[in-house]
Amino acid sequence: MQLKPIVAIAVLFLVVASLSVAGCTIGLPTSSTPTPSPTSTPMPTAIPPRDYSSFFANRYESVDSIIVQPFTKAGTSNMRGNDVYRGVIRNASLPGSLSTTIVVELTQSKSQAKQLFDSEVAAKQSLGYVYNSERTTSWKAFEKGAYVQIGEAWIGNDNAGHSFLTATENNTDTGHWLFVTQAMG
Repeated sequence: MQLKPIVAIAVLFLVVASLSVAGCTIGLPTSSTPTPSPTSTPMPTAIPPRDYSSFFANRYESVDSIIVQPFTKAGTSNMRGNDVYRGVIRNASLPGSLSTTIVVELTQSKSQAKQLFDSEVAAKQSLGYVYNSERTTSWKAFEKGAYVQIGEAWIGNDNAGHSFLTATENNTDTGHWLFVTQAMG
């Protein structure tokens, strides 16, 4: 019969413990200052990379071009981690002119842009394109201006009448060295 008081105390202890866990204090003293609940700091929102599609469209439209296919940014960066833009233009002052496909890569440095330029020139020469110094000089003179500082430029022609331009430029508006190709014809 002595076990009954011990069982009663154990049951009472379990009831008080369960109510305490549930948030009830049953006559126990409470603290006068509330305990602060832990607050979570909101995660910073990632700033999406800037899309320069409209910048390139405006740039080419301002030099008497018609946008045939709007400039768009590739969905993901290329294998070098660079953003790439592509658009198609046509000369606005020459009705019936051929379209020119333009690809612009925002490179990490001047040396990366130069490396891509050298590789592209070698590839086009191996396909039979021949350097056209007159057109290259004329293009460089035309492109000099507020937008860019031309690094390298090369225009070549093949036997079928196609032209190809590749260039590097330091573009202050984007803050990048650009590697540019233009396939004409």
